[in-house]
Amino acid sequence: MDNKIDQAVKIIQSGGVVCLPTDTQFGLSVDYKNDLALQKLINLKSRDENAGIPLLLANVDQLKLVTDTPPDDVINLCEHFWPGALTIVMPKNNSISEFVSGGHSGVALRIPNHDVPRRIAAELGRPITGTSANFSGLAPVGNYDEAQSNFKGLVDYVFPTSENIIQGEPSTIIEFTNNKLNLLRQGAIPFETIQKVYNRFH
Repeated sequence: MDNKIDQAVKIIQSGGVVCLPTDTQFGLSVDYKNDLALQKLINLKSRDENAGIPLLLANVDQLKLVTDTPPDDVINLCEHFWPGALTIVMPKNNSISEFVSGGHSGVALRIPNHDVPRRIAAELGRPITGTSANFSGLAPVGNYDEAQSNFKGLVDYVFPTSENIIQGEPSTIIEFTNNKLNLLRQGAIPFETIQKVYNRFH
């Protein structure tokens, strides 16, 4: 496992694209600070540049790399649900390019409940992109063989794994703006549950 993690990190550091497993689906990961890699990723997926690209973090400490200091109650919310299927859109800082934000004022952030992306982001020392491993409008790949078949020659490394990831519910996406939580997409975690937890801290 360590050698595979090291190889993925080296490829991402050099501007490459890695296809890897996460807790909800296979994802495509690049260095979020490398605009050439981000453009390659957007072109690969035929993705709308205004859609933005979510980031996967290794730990809550990496929040400070990509967003202005969030309030304690939001940090507490993150620590309650992460790692897990909750994506939070927070105000971006100056390190976030237009490719990641899609021209918006926020950036979508999550800590996945999966060792591979967390370890890669930890070793890299910063978050990685976590957009789904698919071409726009099609379902994400579910295993290594599908990833090899779909992305061979298009990505720089398909992370070797025997996992079959059944496409379940995606993460719930919420936005934190003006000291309020807003639901952007209902997913695996009910919004009511998130609100109840947030109100305990708020």
